[in-house]
Amino acid sequence: MRRWIFGGIVLAFAMIASAAVVPRLVTDDQPTVFGPQLTVMTANLYVGRADAVALLDLVKQHNVDVLSLQELSPAMVQDLDRAGIDRVLPYRLFEAQRGASGSGLAAKFPLQQTQIAGPATFAQPSAIVDLPGVVDPEVMVVHTAPGVEAQWTGTWKAELAELPSASERKDRPRMLVGDFNATLDHPDLRDVVDRGYVDAAERRGAGLTPTWPAGIWPPPVAIDHILLDGRCAVLDYQVFDLPGSDHRAAVASVNLP
Repeated sequence: MRRWIFGGIVLAFAMIASAAVVPRLVTDDQPTVFGPQLTVMTANLYVGRADAVALLDLVKQHNVDVLSLQELSPAMVQDLDRAGIDRVLPYRLFEAQRGASGSGLAAKFPLQQTQIAGPATFAQPSAIVDLPGVVDPEVMVVHTAPGVEAQWTGTWKAELAELPSASERKDRPRMLVGDFNATLDHPDLRDVVDRGYVDAAERRGAGLTPTWPAGIWPPPVAIDHILLDGRCAVLDYQVFDLPGSDHRAAVASVNLP
């Protein structure tokens, strides 16, 4: 209070920061669309340490249609098979690898493999989901390199820059789903969103809901995202604890155009 000039400057900066962040807490207007409804989930499996049974329980409880998996190890695939993933999500496109490099898609509907991004540090498979009707969305698993260390920053930026734009085809809305290792505070991620996407969490007023780490330290942030073609309507978005993982799982229900 004694240093009112300094205090005024700090207040001005706080108001500018609030103007950028507060809209993430407000539900946006949704487009009016009449396409099929789809429920999409992303889960980072923490190098295969996540509880496969708990994961499939979440899939069943929320009637998930498409599941994006990161850090999918060969051992985790075995755990998922033993837990009965084929009975819930019978179609799969798995690129299982040791450590954090593996990724995969599992779905209720047939998957046609596509290639919409170049090679990256971690596997990032993509596929067209063959839904009944005329709209077949294209889903890509995203897992960019972590940019927290100096030697990874350039790779992290490059991999975000190489993510594809939203499809212009009316019958093929595109979704980028996974661990971006970035929050909406990073301009590199905002550049991705500006390529024709919306962030499902932000559109539902949950843009500050953290997804990593699952604990309280370091301070939790939202680095797992479900980016949707901007023509989609986001009906619901929720985040859930996933036992055994250092990430929380995110689920979005959407109406396709």
